[in-house]
Amino acid sequence: MEMPDAKRGRSPGADMVLGALAFVACMAMGCTHFSQSQPSTPVASWPGEGSAGDSVGQCHGQVVGRVEFGPGRKGQAFKLGAGSYVLIPTTRVLDVGKGRGFTIEGWINPDGLSRPMPIVEYERTLGSGVGTDVGVHLYISLPPGGGTGPGCLYAHVVGVDGAVDHTLSSPPHLVVADVWQHVALSYDQASGFATILLNGAVVAQTNFGSFTPETSCPYLLIGARTAFGSAERPSDSFSGLLDEIGIHDRALSPREVRAICSDPGIQQPILPRQGYGGPAPDIQRRTFGTMEGRATRGCGDGSTEAQGPGSQ
Repeated sequence: MEMPDAKRGRSPGADMVLGALAFVACMAMGCTHFSQSQPSTPVASWPGEGSAGDSVGQCHGQVVGRVEFGPGRKGQAFKLGAGSYVLIPTTRVLDVGKGRGFTIEGWINPDGLSRPMPIVEYERTLGSGVGTDVGVHLYISLPPGGGTGPGCLYAHVVGVDGAVDHTLSSPPHLVVADVWQHVALSYDQASGFATILLNGAVVAQTNFGSFTPETSCPYLLIGARTAFGSAERPSDSFSGLLDEIGIHDRALSPREVRAICSDPGIQQPILPRQGYGGPAPDIQRRTFGTMEGRATRGCGDGSTEAQGPGSQ
């Protein structure tokens, strides 16, 4: 979201620097919405230990299609492919967008990077042909036009009013196939910052201003998008392993995310590719107006049809 004077003589680079300075200053002053003093407990977590059960509360899911369980980052993990996914009926606990912010995080191990693959998505109606039935979502490998291509991380922090797109994407070729790596998407309502992290490193960040993300949808999907497809045949699906998918009701700091990534005694993830020192300015501050195809909006807000990433 641009500040009112963003188009009056201030360059995009200056806007990026000012936004980054505001974020750093907020961290330095110990803003509570980026608190690092207390470890965060997710409001729900799906560890993939032989079922779709929630290890924190009662947000239990169900497996759809041929979901298997393979060696995970910790214990077992969901092994997805051929359109299989985890479907979770939501409760008020998972409507984290109405509060001070949220973080969606977990471990991924994709078996390829050639096509768009959803990690997590909120949906209002399964198999809907209306883009307003899609809420907050996180993807990998979204093509240019929405994302930046193979190996990128892409997120759309859909707002409840659906009036403005809040999308951000990392540079391409950061996510690696056949390797465990930790991904996280956070949004802090007080500061307006949305952030994507890979193995605890910030790879995309944009200040969208304060709004309410759309997380009130009745369904949360792990590893699939059914919009423009059906519940039985998702339009996009993840192929590979997903583990320890968690949702938090506030924006975790990079330090807190790194703590999740550095559990001693467990195989350590790779870091973003050598030579990558942080978000590239043209990616970090860019707000992509549409996803691949027609623009997606908030769940149930209006009747604008939208085509999801990877759909034809």
